Amino acid sequence: MSERFDRHLDFVSYRPRLTPEGKMVWLELLEDGNSVIYQEEPGASWFQQVAIILIGMLPVEWLL
Repeated sequence: MSERFDRHLDFVSYRPRLTPEGKMVWLELLEDGNSVIYQEEPGASWFQQVAIILIGMLPVEWLL
């Protein structure tokens, strides 16, 4: 079961990466062997992206 799940995982999920400049990008592997790089979080609306930026500015590290 685990092997069958892992075999398709690359094609149903994004791989977060950091660029050399420290910017986060998301890599999507396609079944035809190509890949797509997203500069913004895939599937997030404009409002969600703004909310993520604003929440990222809050001093909440002590809660982790």
